[in-house]
Amino acid sequence: MSKHSRFKRIIGSASGLTAALASAWLAFSVSNCGKSPDPETGECPRDCSKALEGSSQWKVKLISQEEVSISCAAATAAGRVTARFLVYEEKEQQTSGGSTSASKVQFPKAGVAFVPMIIGGLSASSGAAEFAADPNYGGVVTPRADWCTDSCGVATLTFVPQCPDLEATTTVNAMILSGGAAPEKGMALSLTGK
Repeated sequence: MSKHSRFKRIIGSASGLTAALASAWLAFSVSNCGKSPDPETGECPRDCSKALEGSSQWKVKLISQEEVSISCAAATAAGRVTARFLVYEEKEQQTSGGSTSASKVQFPKAGVAFVPMIIGGLSASSGAAEFAADPNYGGVVTPRADWCTDSCGVATLTFVPQCPDLEATTTVNAMILSGGAAPEKGMALSLTGK
């Protein structure tokens, strides 16, 4: 066997090994970056004790209903509303040959801290007790200890909007912020009093 053909065989084996390692790394990354929800509750475990701030390379997208209309009795709380957001990093998909394809893959980010941003009326008396005197978070039900994404990369924000007086209509917008992670869109609630 010539040196040239031996070199080609070694290079061929190395590129095959590189592709195998890349595939194994991708499978390991996907299996560890997000865990499956509990089959009974549909929720993933959450641990906010070491929560990280969002990176500017990550994105935040609403995964629950985008627009919600609520008809309610005048000047009362509308009931609890839950918005869910996915915090993720988008990367080019690598092919087995090492090149990138046109498709992108979303990698959920677990343990990412967030703060709620709700614009519009909240029912301060209906939120968590820890926010009763807080003008920014009165009406937020999700406790501060749960302000991070779960192991599936999902942030859950539950709040109670305030219904408008009589036949008026008001809008409440809800989203989350996390460091440099860019929110794509929030939830828009249209509340109509009777």
